[in-house]
Amino acid sequence: MVNMNPIKRFALALLFVVLVLHGFASAQEPQAASLEDQLLAHYQLVKLGPDGKAVIEPGTVLKVVIDTQVDSYGDYALVVAPNISLCPYKFVNGKLKNAAMFCALKNLIGVPDDAWHRLELGERVYPSQIEVAQDKDRVTMRFVECDSCNGVAEPSTFKAEIAFQFAKGSLRTASVQQVMDTISEVLAFDEDADTAQNQAMPAPPTIELGQSIEQVVAALGQPEKIVNLAEKRIYVYKDLKVTFLNGKVSDVQ
Repeated sequence: MVNMNPIKRFALALLFVVLVLHGFASAQEPQAASLEDQLLAHYQLVKLGPDGKAVIEPGTVLKVVIDTQVDSYGDYALVVAPNISLCPYKFVNGKLKNAAMFCALKNLIGVPDDAWHRLELGERVYPSQIEVAQDKDRVTMRFVECDSCNGVAEPSTFKAEIAFQFAKGSLRTASVQQVMDTISEVLAFDEDADTAQNQAMPAPPTIELGQSIEQVVAALGQPEKIVNLAEKRIYVYKDLKVTFLNGKVSDVQ
């Protein structure tokens, strides 16, 4: 057995403690959020029902701000369809292009006019998925048309996909704001989104003390159950109980 100098033993023990503490501190350090996570913190994704049409929970409202007219050979209007069967669009160097011309033509030939729709300037959409491929310098956003925002009577929730292509090697160091600035050249945050959604959604009914039975029924409809207790009457709704005293609202639970 080799005898070790006490000073060396102490130095090795101290080094071991430092390494252990450094490893523990590193493990406790919060990991920086990925670019994809940062984007998802700014863009709320829409939640759709099983049929892929009904909006269960709306997402961030984005507005088309790029000219969707064909302006040169190889450039295509921004088309949405019931499913993402159309080729994904590419946005590169300030131009929105279809990834493959023949792929787009193949998907549109023979398709009825009401089975697809071209998004015009100012029309609104919800983001449905965001993917970041840093090795390919690409951010892909899938989105669905915001039917209620665009005044569509029959829900369609048409979909499309855009791949935002960045310069080689730039996405690894790009900030989330730089990526959002690029996305906003096509789909910008709608400053009037709250107003548009509030206009599309009816105001909730208001029940106040002193209202008559007729006023409550006009606001809430007929109750599921009525309880008569002499001068007191209780109208029972699914999530609400309204108590009337002498024909006027006296309590709401």
